[in-house]
Amino acid sequence: MFAILEKVLDIQKRECYSVYSSRYGTQKGGELRKMKYNYAKLRGLIREKLKTEGAFAQAIGRSHNFVSLVFNGEAFFTQKDIAKAVEVLEINAVDIGTYFFAVEVHETELQE
Repeated sequence: MFAILEKVLDIQKRECYSVYSSRYGTQKGGELRKMKYNYAKLRGLIREKLKTEGAFAQAIGRSHNFVSLVFNGEAFFTQKDIAKAVEVLEINAVDIGTYFFAVEVHETELQE
C-alpha cells in the first residue's frame, strides 16, 4: 500500500508543479515560487471524521502546533504524514491531490 501511495503522491506533486509553474512561472535561477496550498477540503474532512485538528494531529503522530503551521503555510506535510492521513481519514488514492495539493488562488489571480 505504501509503495503505491508514494507513486501517487509523486505523480500528484509533479502535476501540481506543472500546473503552478505554467501558470505563475519561475523565479530567477529556475526556482519555483513558494506554493501556498488550500487545505479547506482537508480541514472539512477532518472536522467530519475526527471533529478536531488536535485529534487529527494526534492520529498522524504530529503536534497540533505542527498541523496549524501547515494549514497556515509555514510548514509542509511529509509523504509519511500524508500516507498516515490518507489511512486515518480513509481518502481514496485518486483524491489525494484534492486534499493535499490544491494550490491557493487569490481573487486578483482569478480576474486575470
